[in-house]
Amino acid sequence: MNSATPHTDTQFGHLERWKLPFANSLHPSVSLIIPPNSVDRLIVVVMPQGLEEYPGYILDFKRAHFTIAYDESCAKPTDPYWFEQQKQAGNSCAYIWHNSPLVRLQSGIGCPQSNDITKLKHYLLLGGDSIVEVLAYEEPQLKQFNKPERLIMEYTF
Repeated sequence: MNSATPHTDTQFGHLERWKLPFANSLHPSVSLIIPPNSVDRLIVVVMPQGLEEYPGYILDFKRAHFTIAYDESCAKPTDPYWFEQQKQAGNSCAYIWHNSPLVRLQSGIGCPQSNDITKLKHYLLLGGDSIVEVLAYEEPQLKQFNKPERLIMEYTF
């Protein structure tokens, strides 16, 4: 889903445009689903043209140990160089933030130790309704759907 391109890290890492089929979408609908009884799996649903407009995409993350989702109107500048990094990476609604401050903060503290910390990636999905950030050791599986998709989950407390 992505390709490695050479970048020079700054103290804030660097952004790479995440090559996904919907990466050029403006203000897609982005929703986060956390399956029950799961510690490190999460699902992000992206509807590039808005709700009930197809195709849609499911990003199924495994080994995702940190996530944050917030309303796009509450978005704050994550670091002073965010807009410059975004400009260099190109316009998109999907990025991988290599060596981000959050990756450096969480690696080995909030996230389990990994033999190769460079595998911990910071994924960003910038939606028109919400923004989802995920720290994961593996790239998610991508599934496209062209009609309503039903996800059934049961919670027991």
